[in-house]
Amino acid sequence: MIREFDLDAPKSEKPERLRFRSETRCVTALFEQCYKSSQATGKPWKILVEVVEMVERKNHVDLLGVLTVQVAGVVHDFFNLSASAKMEKSLEYLMDGIGLIAAQRQWNVVPFRDAEAEVRRRDFLNEWVWGSAIKNSAKSLSAEVLIRHGVDEAEISARFTDQDGNVVKVVHLVSDAPNEFIFGEYLGSFGWLDANTVELVSRNGRKRFMAHAI
Repeated sequence: MIREFDLDAPKSEKPERLRFRSETRCVTALFEQCYKSSQATGKPWKILVEVVEMVERKNHVDLLGVLTVQVAGVVHDFFNLSASAKMEKSLEYLMDGIGLIAAQRQWNVVPFRDAEAEVRRRDFLNEWVWGSAIKNSAKSLSAEVLIRHGVDEAEISARFTDQDGNVVKVVHLVSDAPNEFIFGEYLGSFGWLDANTVELVSRNGRKRFMAHAI
């Protein structure tokens, strides 16, 4: 079953290729969250859309379960777009590739279109909570780790809510590159130090970030 989606620029130099994947990842990751389908798609588990100036291969290929397809696009032009335009173009590239694969495999394209519509309904906002909310010792406040995954960076914050679920405060903890392999390293453990202070500890335990509710 398909569960992952990505964009790539295989013909670009390594720095531009990495930049392209990072700046498009907020959209492909959001699409993954929005894609809900139980249709049988066989063993393939990922769709990878390659953006190239000249399409050399019209049919997709199956690389160990990764369905790879080429669509036409100019990566240097992409870099000159605004953040919002980059998100629009990323979704366009992705849907072009998905459309080709769905047609060639005779899949129902509606679930993919539904995911596209949900991405737009959310106005491309890729914001989610890591883990579960935890209450302080007094049971008066809850805290959770909020992640906003954008084009240029990923922001990790602590969000405090009261007993009624009202947001009391949001405290920025750290920002890094918009790629889960990078900012995911900050997501080790999260807990209360006292009734007013929480701490996020990186996976390797070397980095610590504190936030105070009051």
